[in-house]
Amino acid sequence: DVLSGNKPEGEVHLGLLQQWFGIHWWNSREFALLITLIFILLPLVLYRRVESLKFSSAVSTLLAVAFVTICSVLAIIALVEGKTETPRLVPRLDHETTFFDLFTAVPVIVTAYTFHFN
Repeated sequence: DVLSGNKPEGEVHLGLLQQWFGIHWWNSREFALLITLIFILLPLVLYRRVESLKFSSAVSTLLAVAFVTICSVLAIIALVEGKTETPRLVPRLDHETTFFDLFTAVPVIVTAYTFHFN
């Protein structure tokens, strides 16, 4: 969603590619996912030994630390400016949300728990 954005019925969220280059067929969500899978994930999967992933693991750890740092700074700035809201403890189910929309987080959770022990 950050890279290619999304287009729900209500509001349109532009991703980085749309903001930088405009809205084109090659920066749609489907095409961005396909390119990411072919050029980033496929080469990493083709290694025969897990030890070969030590450099990509180090890069991903550094990127995760950078992400947490940026998010923390933005959160602190929002707290200081008073732009925060009280978080919801339960999901908001209204007439636009179905029960199956709650399962959109399942792929993220499954991937996290599957690859965590590796």
